[in-house]
Amino acid sequence: MRGLGADLIGRVTFPDHHRPSEAEAARLLAAARSSSATLVTTERTPCASGGEAGTLEELWRQSRPVPVRLQFPAQEAERLAVLVDAALRLP
Repeated sequence: MRGLGADLIGRVTFPDHHRPSEAEAARLLAAARSSSATLVTTERTPCASGGEAGTLEELWRQSRPVPVRLQFPAQEAERLAVLVDAALRLP
């Protein structure tokens, strides 16, 4: 985000594909309001898919999704592909 010119005032991390609880959503919204901040999330956050209600719906409406793309050097991409193929062949 700093690379995009954002002035970060806080950061909260969750495990991959974490769906925030109502309490977590309320805390995030309150923190953003108290510092006049914009909430930012990745596009893959579960609440980003919509269909939420209440505090989770408000969290999604108040958040700005940012696309994230990973790029690997060719050699590393090939190594990753070999690892993924091997993992898919496991019984």
